[in-house]
Amino acid sequence: NYGINDVMGDYLLTLVDSLDTLAVLGDREGFANAIEKTLQYLTDFDIDSHVQVFEVTIRMLGGLISAHIIATDETDVLGMRLDTNGTYNGELLHLARDLAYRLLPAFEASPTGVPYARTNLKYGFLKEETTSTCAAGVGTLLLEFGALSRLTNETIFEDVARLALAEMWAARSKTNLFGNVYDLQQQAWTQPIAGISAGVDSIYEYMFKSYVYFGNQEYLHMFEAAYSALLQYSRDTTGGYAFYN
Repeated sequence: NYGINDVMGDYLLTLVDSLDTLAVLGDREGFANAIEKTLQYLTDFDIDSHVQVFEVTIRMLGGLISAHIIATDETDVLGMRLDTNGTYNGELLHLARDLAYRLLPAFEASPTGVPYARTNLKYGFLKEETTSTCAAGVGTLLLEFGALSRLTNETIFEDVARLALAEMWAARSKTNLFGNVYDLQQQAWTQPIAGISAGVDSIYEYMFKSYVYFGNQEYLHMFEAAYSALLQYSRDTTGGYAFYN
């Protein structure tokens, strides 16, 4: 059933997702040991796993990239730098790059650049894949893909994520609201309910954070317009929902 993604993923999701947490908590030994365990049991992503692009990006790709940045931070703000003593040599970044390339078929199979919600890490895009996705799943990729492009000097990752966000922005309503469920083939919202709940919430977060992280004023303008629209059109004191149109 291609409508169901592999939630567990068959990889060390919980361990990788918590790597930066150990660093933020100041547990240097735990951080180093967790990276060692990750590299011991996770050598690549050549895995027959049908994953959700959004979830694997924010949790697995983001976990690998953030831990790599912390472990190689020249300023060593957190006191967690590991690459100076030979215990870490950029392996997490190599894993992140491998994973990101395996997610690209979800973008490349799309007629517009809006990625399919799911893909297979080993076999790539499956033609039976569902055409339904959501605003958050499309617009919440730029931080991780953009950071990876800057770390690897390969622009393809940021390019596809930026295009995906641009397509979602182009699909917004005349009042600057996003719907929830979007169909890639129809190029239209099939669940046009606006709000900040699951399915759309983090697109707002990532527009603002992308501005903060990359300094691109375009992302700030997007956020300000979308946020203003929420305040003006989506707030309903009766407890109902505002529709996209």
